Amino acid sequence: MFKPLIIAGIVATLAAIFATASFAATTRGPATVGQLAQSDLIEGEVRKVDMSAGKITIRHGPIPKYDMASPMTMVFPTSNTAMLAGLAAGDKVVFDVIKEGGSLTITSIRKAN
Repeated sequence: MFKPLIIAGIVATLAAIFATASFAATTRGPATVGQLAQSDLIEGEVRKVDMSAGKITIRHGPIPKYDMASPMTMVFPTSNTAMLAGLAAGDKVVFDVIKEGGSLTITSIRKAN
C-alpha cells in the first residue's frame, strides 16, 4: 500500500531535481547576444578598435550587474577577437561582459539597430 506512494514521491523528487539542474545549466555561462534579454545588454559607442590586441574602447552606459552606475569610457578585452570584425569608431553597439581576473571582458557584441 505504501510502496506506490514512496515510488511516486521519489519520482516527483527526481523530476524536481532534474528540472532545477536543467534550468541552472541553461542560465549559466556567457550567453550570446541573441540569448540575452534586451535589458541585460549594455549600450555604448565604439571609440577605438584594436584588432591586433583584441581590445575595443567603448563609451558605455551603466553596467548594473557590476554596480557600475555611471557612464564611462573603458578599454575592454574580448573573449574572441573575431567579434570585433566590422566594428569601427562611431558605431553604436550593444554588448555583454563578464568579470575575469579583475577586469571586464566582452563576451558578445553587435551593432545596435
